[in-house]
Amino acid sequence: MRTKLVAGVDCSTQSTKVLVVDIDNGEIKATGKVAHNVFRSGGASETDPENWWDALAKAIDKTGYASKIEAISIAAQQLGVVTLDKNHKPLRRAILWDDTRSATKAEQLVSELGGPKGCYKFNWYTTVSWILSLFLGVVERCRTRNC
Repeated sequence: MRTKLVAGVDCSTQSTKVLVVDIDNGEIKATGKVAHNVFRSGGASETDPENWWDALAKAIDKTGYASKIEAISIAAQQLGVVTLDKNHKPLRRAILWDDTRSATKAEQLVSELGGPKGCYKFNWYTTVSWILSLFLGVVERCRTRNC
């Protein structure tokens, strides 16, 4: 009988971790882990989205079972922002969930929207507004690259 292997992946802020399991008996066959390059300075927390793909491939390869994995499940960090062009290529580094540069702008917008209760209707607004105000260069690049 052939062994059926599945992989669970955790793509977190710091690293990508892979766990390969035999689905018939639950035995952990192997693990792999690759750290992400995270840029942190002055409240910024960013990474090149291509790092995630590279880390995933390398972490799976480290298990030694890359060609035998039949299914994969991925859990990833949430609330990151990746800006893409029309060809789905990153325009800049991804802004990670723990980036604090928008805190002042967020507080101002919360007040303008009527306090915390008003923000529930527009929970995306503070992030998008801050990105547009801070990264107008991305918008300009989009215009010149016809995003």
